[in-house]
Amino acid sequence: MRMIGVLPDQMQAQRLGDYLQTLGIDNTMEEGLNGWSVWVHDDDHVPQAATELEQFRQTPLDQRYDVGGQAAGLRRREQQRQHRLRENFHDVRTRWANPNQWNVPLTLILIVLCAAVAVMTRLGSSDSLAVRNWLQISSTVVFQDEAGLHLGYRLGLPEVRQGQVWRLITPIFLHFGIIHLLFNLLWLRDLGGMIEHFRGTALLALLVVVSGVTGNLAEYMWSGPTFGGMSGVVYGMFGYVWIKGKYEPWQPLQLNPTVITIMLGWLIVCMTGLLGPIANAAHLGGLVAGAAMAGGPIAWRRLRAA
Repeated sequence: MRMIGVLPDQMQAQRLGDYLQTLGIDNTMEEGLNGWSVWVHDDDHVPQAATELEQFRQTPLDQRYDVGGQAAGLRRREQQRQHRLRENFHDVRTRWANPNQWNVPLTLILIVLCAAVAVMTRLGSSDSLAVRNWLQISSTVVFQDEAGLHLGYRLGLPEVRQGQVWRLITPIFLHFGIIHLLFNLLWLRDLGGMIEHFRGTALLALLVVVSGVTGNLAEYMWSGPTFGGMSGVVYGMFGYVWIKGKYEPWQPLQLNPTVITIMLGWLIVCMTGLLGPIANAAHLGGLVAGAAMAGGPIAWRRLRAA
């Protein structure tokens, strides 16, 4: 989406927007400090839209721009199409049997890595401490004091400061139970596959790193190093798609409203403590990171327009 210019008032913006809509040029008008910004959704339509804007500025009252009724019908049909897309899109993305749904290499690699680590650590069993220590954000060590032997850790991420930077991300591959693993992998396949398909592997990789590291650091500061799971990344993906769908509804990244309710509801239920110890800080950290990655460019465009 690209801004092509600014008009002085809402009436002119509406007339031009309606006219562009009849030409098949999807557009959005946003109010700013200096007037109404004209945004064109498809970059391929920018040259034509810019030409139409210049002609409109010369004769804004020309009768050819009196197309409000026709444009309203076109917008209504487009809104209905977008509504159907939002209602059905997530269901389509979860049809695993469709061969096209598997053309998401990074998503599949992440799934395989999670499954492999789950086997190596026996889903976080106590006799896999050596492997877990290599993947945790900080190693668990045995301390002895007057009360006897007990597990603890050294403050300040000493291993990371010594160069073991992989620890900032590798806790996402640790899982503690089959339900924990399957829950995360199912959402990873759906949300990660959607993002990778429409935004590319590089964007998904950046999102995984940013939301994973943010969530891991948040959980470490809240509860220490004995945590793991892809949940923070999953909530980062959820936050990214949620914000994109909300503020750029013409984009293909959309979620069924029921999915949004489930994800937010699960986040709240986990915070109550009824389900036992859960990495809530990782969930929140990932969600904020993903939402920020989606909302940041949108906010920046609006600031530029203002």
